[in-house]
Amino acid sequence: SEKIDAVPNAVDPDVFYPEIARRTRSILYVGRITAEKGIDVLLKAMPLVLKDVPDATLLIVGPEKYGLERGGYREQLIQLIKTLKIEKHVAFAGTISMNDLRKMYSQASVFCLPAVWREPFGLTLIEAMACETPVIGTDVGGIPEIISESKGGLLVKPHSIEELAEAIIRILSDANFARNLGKKGRKTVTDK
Repeated sequence: SEKIDAVPNAVDPDVFYPEIARRTRSILYVGRITAEKGIDVLLKAMPLVLKDVPDATLLIVGPEKYGLERGGYREQLIQLIKTLKIEKHVAFAGTISMNDLRKMYSQASVFCLPAVWREPFGLTLIEAMACETPVIGTDVGGIPEIISESKGGLLVKPHSIEELAEAIIRILSDANFARNLGKKGRKTVTDK
């Protein structure tokens, strides 16, 4: 074992860094638009978030089609948005450039990865952390190895709409807490 080094996945902190941008009251998701990522859980949390933070918005970044779209998951999400009556608070951005992605991370108040499967790592979490954006992830797979409150993020139970909403509200409602989480996240990325 003394001959083996483990090198975790990483991002370049010279590519992902906090830009000078005003943080909006926005929640950001970046990744594949597939059921295992738990985007439907995030959408179901939005009405609870909007009760406390009525100007909150959710931006979903990711390719419009992934493989066979896993049975039309994106269309299911669009229908769920209509059913929840949150159309004015949710937008899909599709695939974007690296520069635009860094700007979106830097402008968002919080990044969410509400995975409901054993997410092996969650590269988007450390991209967001490198941009000093507080992150929320689910306590599954490799996510707990990346984030904790001391490392710049909050963990919630998978499938827990209420816990996810509470964590989002906590970050959106407390600018000092959010700023401190963001700084811890950047430090975690640069240290590791």
